[in-house]
Amino acid sequence: MARPRLVTKEQVLDALSRWFIRNSVPPTVEELRRVLGVGSTRTVLRYLEALEEEGYIERWSGARGMRMRKGPAGGIETRLVPIVGEAPAGPLMLAEENLQGQVQIPKDFLKPLSANYFLLRVRGDSMNRAKVEG
Repeated sequence: MARPRLVTKEQVLDALSRWFIRNSVPPTVEELRRVLGVGSTRTVLRYLEALEEEGYIERWSGARGMRMRKGPAGGIETRLVPIVGEAPAGPLMLAEENLQGQVQIPKDFLKPLSANYFLLRVRGDSMNRAKVEG
């Protein structure tokens, strides 16, 4: 007799989507195992293999070697926002405008929707102890 499924494909996709949004990097197999509440990393690997075969994710070697290709149906509505350069936060350096990639951002974060948005990468450590006032 086959063992019952512990979680559904949609639950795994939802967990992956939420992890990407919160952390901006894919989860490791162990991190995903803890989020899903399953007992074995092998179980997580089987789910990931199935999602890869169905075209939901793309995987490669490395602890965080994964990206979402399509999200769960009825998931969080997003908008593509380009990454256009870097802002120095340490020794002085020139920040060039060059498209370096894009990131899916939940539309709820972008108000007003009609505005143009962009992201900057910050490199350096001069802001490590900065205080936010407001």
